[in-house]
Amino acid sequence: MPRFYPFLLVLIGCTPASAPAPAGPPTLAPAASTAPPAPANARPSPRAPAPSFACTEVIGLTITAEWYSAGFELLVPDAQFQARTRPHTFVDQWADPAHVAWSEPVTSPCADSQAPDRVVLFAANWKLTTQEEWTKVLEGFVTTAQQRYPSLRELDLFTVLRGPQNQSCGDAKSVVDPMIDAAIASVAAAHPGLVHAAPRLEAPDCSVFEKGGPHFTEEGRKKVAQLLAKALTPTEPAAF
Repeated sequence: MPRFYPFLLVLIGCTPASAPAPAGPPTLAPAASTAPPAPANARPSPRAPAPSFACTEVIGLTITAEWYSAGFELLVPDAQFQARTRPHTFVDQWADPAHVAWSEPVTSPCADSQAPDRVVLFAANWKLTTQEEWTKVLEGFVTTAQQRYPSLRELDLFTVLRGPQNQSCGDAKSVVDPMIDAAIASVAAAHPGLVHAAPRLEAPDCSVFEKGGPHFTEEGRKKVAQLLAKALTPTEPAAF
């Protein structure tokens, strides 16, 4: 046997095994949540109450005055509502700050009738034929209202009352063209927090209209007054 063979065996026997890979830091289990569990009967947080206003000014034309004078003030806090209406005065005329309509005295004025903090416009005009025209005059009204009433906190844009399901009750003026709704929505989106697209109110039935609309019968005026009182007050209005 060659002399170097035992030496070779010693070298083979002494060769160390491969060292194991060093262990990484221990994995920590996620800490248990310290928040107390929600009770089984938990309820969602209540909604914020509807805002209250010291003075709401209702603006419109003859058909607005018809329901306003038909018992509306008996259904709402009368001291917090006033009306500025004028026959045959349409939205483009209310948008004009120099129009004579603004010199009309208000009906049943609030304590501070010169500084309403909410304005409610019932916009009507059957000669405007495009959404762009409607948007322009509504923007003009927003500007005029802000200039006249620095105390203004909310401006609600209503259309005239539409027939049930926005169908004609015999006169085309009992139908609101979708372009008007679209213009109102556009103006409201341009003034978040100030301008609101009001509910699209429909008559309970066609009997409220005189000759199919847009004017109301004597009994219809009372029904519409109840409908508007509910829409314009944060709580359920009184009943006749």
